[in-house]
Amino acid sequence: MGASSEYAQKKENNTKIDRQEMMRLIHELEKKYHVGDYVNDRQIKFNDETIPNEDPMMIELHKVVGVR
Repeated sequence: MGASSEYAQKKENNTKIDRQEMMRLIHELEKKYHVGDYVNDRQIKFNDETIPNEDPMMIELHKVVGVR
């Protein structure tokens, strides 16, 4: 294998996301913070206002998707 193809292989491996783990974490966070439920006629959304970045599951989600 040439140097350029080895680089392409490494780059491809670095960008792969464990989608199953990502979705598991998202669903757990949605349950924990009641995402999708309605409070005072407003739906709770999956965003920074609802789910704190300090939550251990959110930290793990960031690791899984390569944000941190």
